[in-house]
Parts: sequence; C-alpha cells; structure tokens
Amino acid sequence: MSALYGAAGKNHDSELTKLLLDAGADPNDGESLYHAMESLASESLACARLLLEHGARIAASNALYRALDFDNFAALELLLRHGADPNEPARNPPLTDWGSPLLWAIRRRRSRRHVEALLAAGADPSAMTPSGTSAFRLALQLGLGEVAELLRERHGAEPVSEAEQFIAACARGDEAEARRIRATRPDLPGSLSEAQLRSLPEMTAEGGDEGARLMVRLGWPIAVRGGDWSASALNLAVFRGNAELTRFLLEHGASWREEHGHGDNASGTLSWASRNEPVAGGDWAGCARGAAGARHAGSKARSREPRMDSLRREQTALLRRGQRGPAGRTRHAVSGSPHEGCGTARARDLPSLARRGRLVQQVGQQVLPPLGLAGGAVAAGLG
Repeated sequence: MSALYGAAGKNHDSELTKLLLDAGADPNDGESLYHAMESLASESLACARLLLEHGARIAASNALYRALDFDNFAALELLLRHGADPNEPARNPPLTDWGSPLLWAIRRRRSRRHVEALLAAGADPSAMTPSGTSAFRLALQLGLGEVAELLRERHGAEPVSEAEQFIAACARGDEAEARRIRATRPDLPGSLSEAQLRSLPEMTAEGGDEGARLMVRLGWPIAVRGGDWSASALNLAVFRGNAELTRFLLEHGASWREEHGHGDNASGTLSWASRNEPVAGGDWAGCARGAAGARHAGSKARSREPRMDSLRREQTALLRRGQRGPAGRTRHAVSGSPHEGCGTARARDLPSLARRGRLVQQVGQQVLPPLGLAGGAVAAGLG
C-alpha cells in the first residue's frame, strides 16, 4: 500500500495528502480515492477533493459505489461534480447483483435527495437489476416510498402486483395495509419468490428494523439469506451490534446456528464483529446477552443431560474462526460485509485495541458462563 493511501484513505489527513501529492504521489493508486469515501468527516472529503484535483480517476475505482455505502451526500455530490458516471457498470460482487449506481443507492436505502442527484446527473431511471427488478419496484420493496414516487414521476407508472404491494407495506412498516392485503391473499408471504423473500435480510442489513420486525411477525421465513454476504437477518443484526433486533429475532425462532456465506454462524459473526466494531455505536455485549439466553434456554428445553464438553469444543472452534474473521471476503466488497480479518493489529488499530479488548472480554463474560466456559476464554481466543 502507498503512503498516499495511508494519508488519504486511512488517516484522512488532508495536510499530509497534499504534501504527498505535491511531491508527485500517484493519485491513481487504486486505493486512496475509494477509501477516502469511508468517513463522514470533513477531513476525508478534503482528501478526496485533493485527489480529484490532482487527477484521480473516478471510473473503475468503485468510488461512486463506495460513496453510496454511507449517508454522505457531500461525497456523492463531489464525485458527480468531477464527472462520475451515474451509470457506471458494476465490476465485482456484490455490486454486480444490482448493476448500477442508482440501483445500489436504492439497495443501500439512500434518501430521495441522493437519488435526485443521480438522476440529475443522467442516471437511467429505467435501470433494472440482473434478476429483472426495476428501480421503482426495488424502492417499493425496500420501503422507500419517496424514492419510488420520484421514479414514478421520472419514468412513468408501473403496474404493481398484490404481492409487491404486500412487500412494500411490510417494508415501510404499514401493518394495517399489510394485514389487509394478506386477508385476501393468505398465501403471503409463503408464495413470494426467493428474491422477494430476501427483503428481510436486506432490510436488516440497512437498519430497516421496523419493516424487518413486521415481516417476521407476518410469517416471513426467518432464516432466509441475503445481503452482501448471504446472511440471515440474525447474522446481520449481530454484525451491526443491533441488540434489540437480535433479541427480537431469537424470540421469534431465529437460531444462532444460522450460517452465512463465509461458512460460519451467528456466534462467529459475534466474535468477529465484537472485535472489529464494523458499525459505530453497536451493542455487541447486548447481542451476546440475547444469544446466551437463547442458547441456555434451548439447551434446557432439549435435554438436562450435561453437554459441557461438546459445547466447550464447539465454542472454542467458533472463537478461533472469529479471530481469523469470516473467510472468502472480496476486496472492496463494500459496507455490510466484513473487509478484513482481525488477527493482526495494524498501525491504525493500536489506539483502540485496549478498548476493543475490554469489549471482547465483556462479550465473553455474557456468552460463555451459560455454556460452562470462563469469560476470559474470549479474550484468549481473540487476542
């Protein structure tokens, strides 16, 4: 990695970024502009502006898609002002599952303002996902009523089936409307397609808690997988440190054994996320309390025979996988999916390692006692 990447992409130091660029650093190092999109701080935006002013190319950098991962309108506006292509083709998964910046913005549940900016810059309002879902229908499916109305204004009306109306009502948290539709269509949600059922994990991944809860209450298959890393709603709630939604899902039948696309389950997700803190303000200790309670209750219900040896072995294996981080991650996989393993401390991690160590130990104290393990085992397994 270049020094410029460290200055602009990781430390977001505009003074050092300018110094390096003025000394001849290459702004097209394949990293700096992309990672300059990852912070909402004004210093990060200043770094991005310097890179662009020194010739950084937006095309093929994934910077536009990365800017849409965050609720940072200023970054989107900056890229569009410097010629970003609002119809830039997606180059790698999971972006290719959606296909264009407009569809990615909707998938990330960005605001009407974001979508308006893309459309004003020339984004195609008729864009469709590879599976054939239009931008308008995708907005409805993810509970973005204002965005759907904007797309209707720009592209014209589209017929919406009763099933799609049901999904839209669930996604926006309109329980009365959802129940009204289901009264005439008792086959819902069971008759929805696999792609439509993925609305539950997609909503969970993007913080659409109200819609996700309503979907579960109305009988959505709780273990259906989706999101950037083919994960269940429980895995995604745990990843975000969303303790309240984690407890709700467990109370409604979710299992901590639900696997995700990296080959681990919710326990491994908890191990990784509690160390890496991928979402600011996440409550992974709260997630651990919910998971521990569910495991303990489930164990009692199944049998009163002692099973501590097998549980110890299983939990130790999960902790070791959590130390390495989920396997098979794709670089620039964008937010909502783990980017890096947590086994090796990097220079930028050092100031927070002590705090993270305390969090990991706290998580261990919550998860392991019901399983007959010492709380310190988490710190030993992940440290």
